[in-house]
Amino acid sequence: MPRAPRLSDSQSRAAEQSALQAAIARLAPEQILWPEEHIAAFPESARQRSGRKTSVPLLANPLQRVELAALSMQDRLSQEILSAAQCYWIWTRFIETLQGNSARAPKKKASKKAATKTAVSRAASAAVEQAAQLQAAMLRAQCFRDQLTVGKEVRSAASREQLVMHLIADASQASNRNELVQLKARELQLREQGAAMAAELAEERRHAQKVEARLKRLSDQETARRSEIESEIVQEHRALREEYSILSRKYDDVVSQNIRLSNELRRGPGGDLSASLDQLRERINSIVKHGALRDDRLALSALRMEVAQLQRARMYLGRALFNLGILYLRGGDRKKAVAELRAARELGVEDAETNRLLRAVR
Repeated sequence: MPRAPRLSDSQSRAAEQSALQAAIARLAPEQILWPEEHIAAFPESARQRSGRKTSVPLLANPLQRVELAALSMQDRLSQEILSAAQCYWIWTRFIETLQGNSARAPKKKASKKAATKTAVSRAASAAVEQAAQLQAAMLRAQCFRDQLTVGKEVRSAASREQLVMHLIADASQASNRNELVQLKARELQLREQGAAMAAELAEERRHAQKVEARLKRLSDQETARRSEIESEIVQEHRALREEYSILSRKYDDVVSQNIRLSNELRRGPGGDLSASLDQLRERINSIVKHGALRDDRLALSALRMEVAQLQRARMYLGRALFNLGILYLRGGDRKKAVAELRAARELGVEDAETNRLLRAVR
């Protein structure tokens, strides 16, 4: 990487001098024009102490003060820190200071004890040079002052008092203008805030409308769903009522059938089952005992008739046992139901459902 070229001593001093001038130009015009009254405001590098007196060598020439003060005023005028009337007043004060310094400048006379003419010549040259610097600075300050845009009353002020009064009035107007500018800026800020709040309010209203529309849609959906559910509930209730009615009728039929089956169990084909069986057994025994004394064919015919009666009684008993098993099954007593249904099957009474049940419990 190439190295930066090294500055010579003269170039370094020139750069330091330029940076110091820029730093001084950022001070207030009064501090630049009257440095001896504001010595503490200057950078340490710009000050020089000689005995008990501290000075700013860079501002020893009054023309240099004028140039740097003009830069400071220009910057403050652009930022509206100073008004044109205030700058006019500062230049007027400085011009009067220069005029006073010019009037008080001592006139060098040749001393009787002067050793040579060279010393007299040097003193005269210094006095002439100082007068020339004061005159040049005065003319330059007047030039900057005349370039300011101020009212006629400020330029035509007959005395410092009148100029001060105009300056106070201008400052008051400037203050009023500043207040007006601040008020306008505040008004603009409030309007911008109002516009922003109005836009935010409009956005909130749109959002609220969207939320309201969504809530209404959800409410309508919920209402429709509730109506649908209520309709389904009503239909289901009706179906349950119909099913209950059917079950109630079936229950009544079952009760009637139970009563009938109970009666059938108590009665046989010719009355009481037990009495009928006893009578049938007595008849069979009588035929067997007395049949041998008569014709065998008549005895067999009588026996066949009695056996047919027994077979019909067997069928009645099987049906009764089957119905009893069905009643036990419907009542939840599975064990008794299986026993009765198995006995009914042995008597020849059965169906497919009871057979599946009996096969399942084997």
